[in-house]
This record gives sequence, C-alpha cells and structure tokens, in this order.
Amino acid sequence: MRCFRFLLVLAAIASLSLCANAKIGTCDAVPAATLLLPCFEVDLGPGFDSGATRTTLLFINNASGASVLAQVSLWTDYGVPTAAFDITLAGNAVFALNLRDIFAGLTVAGVDFSTRTAELIPAHTGEVSPTIGEVQRTVSGFNYGDNVARGYVLVNAMNQAGAGYPTQAGYFAAGGTGKASNQNVLWGDFIYLDPVNNFSEGDTLAHIEASGTDPLVTTSGNYTFYAAFVNGTAIDNREPLGAAWTTGFDIADAYQPSRIVYWRDSKSITSPVNRGSSPSWCPLNHNKFEMFDAAGTRHVPPQKYFFPLVCGRLDLTNPQIAAPFDQGWLLVDLNLATSSGLFGTSSQSWVSCIKSREGRFSVGHGATLVAPASSGTKAAVPGE
Repeated sequence: MRCFRFLLVLAAIASLSLCANAKIGTCDAVPAATLLLPCFEVDLGPGFDSGATRTTLLFINNASGASVLAQVSLWTDYGVPTAAFDITLAGNAVFALNLRDIFAGLTVAGVDFSTRTAELIPAHTGEVSPTIGEVQRTVSGFNYGDNVARGYVLVNAMNQAGAGYPTQAGYFAAGGTGKASNQNVLWGDFIYLDPVNNFSEGDTLAHIEASGTDPLVTTSGNYTFYAAFVNGTAIDNREPLGAAWTTGFDIADAYQPSRIVYWRDSKSITSPVNRGSSPSWCPLNHNKFEMFDAAGTRHVPPQKYFFPLVCGRLDLTNPQIAAPFDQGWLLVDLNLATSSGLFGTSSQSWVSCIKSREGRFSVGHGATLVAPASSGTKAAVPGE
C-alpha cells in the first residue's frame, strides 16, 4: 500500500510537465479525449491472491477544474471488449487502478467484479470461458500458456454513463454529441509493477485528441482512431496514431533487456473465434523492421510477424531477431505489407520502449513518430 501511494504521488508530480501545445495529428502527450494503455499484463500465478505477482497500474487524471465523466474499457489482445465501467473525476483529480483488482474480483469504481472473473480471466488468457464459451468453444485472445492476463485499456471522455462499447452505434456522433464527448481533459500514465523483485517500469499513455472542427478528423474517409468502429465516417473525431516509429535500444543487459510495448489497429471489429483458430487478420504483418548500431550498420530481421496481435510486448533478445549488436536504434514501420480492410496498407499503431538495467533502473518512453497513419496509402518512411 505504501508503494502504491508513492506511485500516486509520482503521477501527480508528472502533471507539472504536461505540454499545452496541442495539435491534432501529432501524437503529442497533451490532455485528450481518449487515452490508450497499449498493453497490460497481470500474472495470475502463485501469489496473485495476496497481490505479490506482477501487475499493471493505470493512472487517469483530469486536467480540468470541472468534474468529468469517463469510461474505462478492457480489451483482449485480439481486440475483443470484455468489460467497461464509468468513473467520475472531480476537478484536477486522479483515478488509480490496479488491473489486478479487476481479475481478483474486487469492487472497482463501484462495480463488483466478483461475478465476472469466470469470464474475464479466460478471455484475457486465451482460454475457453466456462460460463459463455463452453457451448461454442470460442476464445477471445491469444493463449501464451503462462497464466498471464493480457490486453489493453481504452479511456474515453463521456457525455453519458452506461454507454456500452465504442463498437456500438450511437457511442460516437459528429462534434462529440454522442455518448462519448470531445472533451480534451484526460491524461495519464501506466506502471508495470513487480512486487517480488521490488521493481517497476512505466511510460506515458497514448493521448488521443478530438476535434469537431479540424478537417483531419471530421472529413468522412479520413483515417481516425476509431475508424474501424465508425466505418471510416470520422464521426469519432479522434486523431489517428502513428504508423512508423524509431527508438533507441540496449540489449546488453541479459537480466532486463530493452522491450518494445506495442498496440496495433486490426482495422476490424473482432468477435470471439473458435478455439484453435484466430481472427481473419491475425497475424498482423508489418512493412519494415530495421536495426542500426552506432556506426550505422544495418540489420534486418527476416520475418514479418514480430507484432502479430493488437497488443503485446516484444523482447529484443528474441532469437529470431538475432541482432548482431547490443546497442543502437531501430525503425519500425507498422503499416501493413499487404493491403487489408479500410485504407489499404495504412495502419495506425503505438510504440513504446522500456529500457531497464540490472533489475534496478528503468526508463520508459514513447518512440519517436516518423510517419503518421494516412488514408488509403502507406505514409512515406525514411529509407523507402
């Protein structure tokens, strides 16, 4: 508890560094209408009941002096929504969520999750649900076989409570007049917490701004964040995320090498699939993945499926990457190599890099945006 309170203080201090120079389409960390936790992990193994296993903490802040309504929704790494609940943030307030509490069946924001764990745990571990999946033998996520719940979280500023999911009709309407609003007042960050090893890592959430007037996010046919959910009509008014990213890396530390945290747009509304199969878009390929050392020596891993799901974490010591150097920088273009769905090969994404040393020091930072997601064709990427 003492550690959790300390992390709350850190989240509050972080507010002093908020940038006020917001601009639609730049993926900048400013107060926004939508927040994205790109990937969470909760270890359900021994020690889970006592809170001793790895978990993910989420901090949601209100940049406004007025009260704001927001919705928090959980999604699997196949992009299937599993739970949603409302929170009311007083002016300048912060809401802290330990994702473990949901999977432990505790009460979160007034919602009792004790009756939901039999569905949520299988959904986020890729198992068949004993309550709803047994008849159809369907799964909602990928099964790594390690008893770790995975997925991502979306937070939306709202006009109306109990609004369902962003995939449903009426959730968005032009100008922020639907169940969701266009209030750019939310900001936050996340922490991967490992109590056993007294270690934590974290980064800033993806901040996705809305506008009811900017043509980039109000023109039908343009790529917006929720384009797949609104059939490309842009009525969600949310800016798209990027398509190509660059970041430094260090894999010299065998104990804790750099890892890539990613989120990708499957460009579809995904439903549970039959056990043993996967969604039609899976695995997601990518256009480019290149690594460079300090002298500019280039290494290109051969395969195209290092980022196959909607969300995940990539260990850069993966033997299939086979990097011939320990330090350097990498370029990831997560546009698709082959055309699929809305906007052809264009595909939005989010990339963060977690760098740690000796299990004692850690820094997380969003990768640098190289090219934005574009409508219809792949964005221009350096080196192409």
